[in-house]
Amino acid sequence: HVACSANRAGPGVISWGRGTLLAFGSCRSVILYDPQKRKVVETLNGHTERINCVKWIRRKDGSYETELISGGSDKTLILWEIQNDKLVNDVHLEGHTEAICALDAVYMRIENAVGLSLLIASAASDSTVKIWSRQGTEVKCLQTLMFGNGFIMDVSLSFLPGNDIPVLACGGDDSRIHLYVQQAGEFQKSLLLHGHE
Repeated sequence: HVACSANRAGPGVISWGRGTLLAFGSCRSVILYDPQKRKVVETLNGHTERINCVKWIRRKDGSYETELISGGSDKTLILWEIQNDKLVNDVHLEGHTEAICALDAVYMRIENAVGLSLLIASAASDSTVKIWSRQGTEVKCLQTLMFGNGFIMDVSLSFLPGNDIPVLACGGDDSRIHLYVQQAGEFQKSLLLHGHE
């Protein structure tokens, strides 16, 4: 008998894709589980410590996801590419100095570029949120947002209605939501939402 369970790292450690696969962190592995077949179809290894967050990267056209991202206590993000339930590529993103606790990613169009770019946001217990970009095979850290002694517990990327301007929402331990809008290639603080207790 072989069994695995999701890490006790919060709700972000599991993600259900449109393509029917459930991805979740179990110890240092990302498990791809097919609920229709009731079995694990792939185990993705690459993290050296516990996985804290996993996210399928949704496509704007509604088609099945082929990429997911995971973050762990090893201070590393891994971008996984899956084809036919099998791993075909993985890219490691390093730069945080403490455990990664939240992440999100969206595809976006870049002016004068062919294809879509991938925009990634990651929050860690080092009181930073890092913004990453992948164009083709090149991945780089674009920006680091500092929160001093504050701790960001969740991040969410989206777009302003009617255009392709990215918006980043950061939920902090200060009971506030910090909103950032990308302007001239950098995320600028736009609004601070109060009211959460």
